[in-house]
Amino acid sequence: DTVVLVLVPVNNVYEMVVKGKNVIRMAIRSVDQMRANPGLNCIPFLATFANRLDEMAFYANGKKYNFDMELGNVRAPIPQQGFLASTHDWKTVSVKADANGAVIVSKLDFYRNPDWMKQFPFAQTYTMTIRLKNGELEVNTRIDNLSNAPLPVSIGYHPYFALPESDRNHW
Repeated sequence: DTVVLVLVPVNNVYEMVVKGKNVIRMAIRSVDQMRANPGLNCIPFLATFANRLDEMAFYANGKKYNFDMELGNVRAPIPQQGFLASTHDWKTVSVKADANGAVIVSKLDFYRNPDWMKQFPFAQTYTMTIRLKNGELEVNTRIDNLSNAPLPVSIGYHPYFALPESDRNHW
C-alpha cells in the first residue's frame, strides 16, 4: 500500500503515498516548480555539510577553507545544509521493479563541477540507492573519495513529513 515518486535528475523523493495518504510535504505547488528550484523540499540530500557552520569557512585536515560567496551556492550569513540539495546533476544508473518493490540508483560526480570543487576541494562521487521494498523506504548513500587527502564527511537528509491525520497546531 505504498507508492514512492522520485524526481530525477534532482534525485529527491517528492511523494510517498501510504494507504492513500501522502506523508511527504512539498512546500511548492508543483513538480515543475520543484524541477526549476528543488532546494529544501520533500526529502533533500544535504551535503557537503549537513548542518549550520559557525563561520563562512570549514576546517579539514588541519587547514581552513574559506567559502567563495560570489559563487552563490553557499548561503550567508550562516552556511547551512550544504549546496547539493538543488542540483540537477544526478545521473540515473539503474531502475528496477518487481512485485515486492522498486529501486533506483543514481550517481553524482561532484568532482566534475568546478564551482563545487572551489568551495569544497575534495574530489568525490555520491551513489544513492532509493529502495521501496515491502512498504518500507530505504535510502543508502555511498561516498567515494577520489582524492589523496582524507575526505571530510558530513551528509544528511532533511525529510519534510506531512501528518495528514492531524492538525498542524497539535504537532
